[in-house]
Amino acid sequence: MIRTAALAAGVLLALDGPDLGGLARRLGSADPAERGRAALGLRGGGEAAAGEIERTLPDLRGTGRDRAEALLAALRGEGRVAEGTLLARIAAVEGEPEAAADRLAAEFPGPLASLLGDPTLRFRPGDPLPRAFVAARARRPDPDRARRALAEAASRGEADPVLLTERGILRRDTGDLDGAEADLARALELDARFVRARVARAWLRWGREDAEGALADAERAALRGAAAPEALEARARLLLLAGRADRARTAAEEALAADPSRPDPWHVRARAREAAGDVAGARSDYAAALARAPWHAGAALDWGRSLATAGRVEEARQVLSEGAAAGRPGSIVVEQIEAELRKLASPPR
Repeated sequence: MIRTAALAAGVLLALDGPDLGGLARRLGSADPAERGRAALGLRGGGEAAAGEIERTLPDLRGTGRDRAEALLAALRGEGRVAEGTLLARIAAVEGEPEAAADRLAAEFPGPLASLLGDPTLRFRPGDPLPRAFVAARARRPDPDRARRALAEAASRGEADPVLLTERGILRRDTGDLDGAEADLARALELDARFVRARVARAWLRWGREDAEGALADAERAALRGAAAPEALEARARLLLLAGRADRARTAAEEALAADPSRPDPWHVRARAREAAGDVAGARSDYAAALARAPWHAGAALDWGRSLATAGRVEEARQVLSEGAAAGRPGSIVVEQIEAELRKLASPPR
């Protein structure tokens, strides 16, 4: 039986007795309403839903895979099924999201507060923060509209570090680096312990060739330890990019101790091990990264190159082909994988 309920300008459907395989595949649909139906059908699915999504992920592409990955992480995390449902409903918002934000803030106050970084937050109809958050997530394919929505909300709440951070990240990702720097600096003035802002500024500084500033922000964010696995992961990756392989390996191991389900620390440790000559250990870590995230094209690229260098060409082709198939089409890393495959296909001169 299908029940229909209106949500803002879109209509989302909740299904009784969901077919988990079909629902997980429909998370990859280009139709926002279809994604919403699938996500709502998975509500309450718990481990069964998570397992089905995990099996389906290699078949998904692009933003569909991103949505499924986010929902999988939410379902896997303790008590985060409601957050996963909320993220899926936000992904399905059509039209102007303000009314949807008010309704979602009323329906999911706890999960929304948690996603915004402060479980103690309380919302009233018309509050700018949930409206800005929903607008930014729902409008990601249209960054100009998202930026305008965040700017409008920020004009009513400039003293909100979460709002400023979301706007700063959007500005960074759309090329307004000075605006991003200002927003993130102000967010950290208001809350120096806000990990999301600190990590965002670390990556902004790295992009602006301020390696020491980036590492300083990452180190400070990582002081939260296991409570902030994304900070531990960012520190490890930045140390690797800075050429500090020994420290990167140590940082990656701290990140793995905090959350071994995340693929990036496995990839960082693989790179650090390979730099130290531990090729067998590196390949084991590349395999671990891809077991957790088959779409991790960076791990596939590096593992494939390692195998090719050792003369294991057929194995290299297989790893690279699977990485190209699972990765984001058109991304720089996938293009690099395709270039490696062309080299392996060419006869030696």
